[in-house]
Amino acid sequence: VSFSTQLPPPDPDKTSLVIEKTIVGLSEEDAQELLKQLTFDVSNTTVSGSSFTNFTANDDGSFTASYAIQNITVGSSGYVSRRVTEDTGSAAYKGWDRITKVSVNDGTVTESNTASIRLYPETIGTVSFTNEYSKPTVDLTLEKADKNNTFLAGASFELAVLENDQWSVLGTVTTAADGTKELKGLQQDTMYRLTETVAPDGYQRLTEPIYFKVAPNKVTFYDQDGNLLTERREDAFYSNYGTLKVIDKIGYTLPETGVYGTFPYVFIGMIIMAASIFVGSYRRYKKERGSV
Repeated sequence: VSFSTQLPPPDPDKTSLVIEKTIVGLSEEDAQELLKQLTFDVSNTTVSGSSFTNFTANDDGSFTASYAIQNITVGSSGYVSRRVTEDTGSAAYKGWDRITKVSVNDGTVTESNTASIRLYPETIGTVSFTNEYSKPTVDLTLEKADKNNTFLAGASFELAVLENDQWSVLGTVTTAADGTKELKGLQQDTMYRLTETVAPDGYQRLTEPIYFKVAPNKVTFYDQDGNLLTERREDAFYSNYGTLKVIDKIGYTLPETGVYGTFPYVFIGMIIMAASIFVGSYRRYKKERGSV
């Protein structure tokens, strides 16, 4: 058996095997780096991912490379069997979640890191591995309250994520009657921005957004420049059991515009002004009478 990255025309009593590797969810640079560390076992023969060639960027954002094993002799049975296994340890990437799938000769895809194949004379057998990578996610409960720990409904927040140095708005969330809202599927080691857009009635909105990252049972806070905060924020902190608690201060609502909304305040103001004028006039009158 010999190993090569180029396939010659099959001989009558020979066969060939191609191992394809597709990487999903990583950048091109990271995919190339990962490929170098991969190892495969082909019926007790080790093949390194660093030997793969034909690295190609696919239209869906994934990357594929391949390796060919040629001149495999077919015995008297008319075929030869090979078992191909991807080493799971070598496929690990920064603690990210991973799904490994495999198919044989473009057949049924199964979630596995190993497959067996029968190779026949003058044919090329293909075992295709696909690794789908994604950052681990964390579910977080957003809890809105005041300093007295009264839970507040109706607080709305804009949630954004920092991607490629650009903020992308994920949507708006609003606390329910119990003052909470679930934030599901937040990616670890990713910067998020939470901006209060509507405060509950009688309360003030946060003056600054909350910048944070999540990890299991942990939330870390940052400033707008991405620097880790060394002091605890008074208006936002991580509570036990996966809860991000946000505190609003009691505020005062300005009167509505329009005749009916401002009339009581205008009327009271006019009375105060009239009283001031009356008192001033009366004092002048008494002073003038006293000088006569």
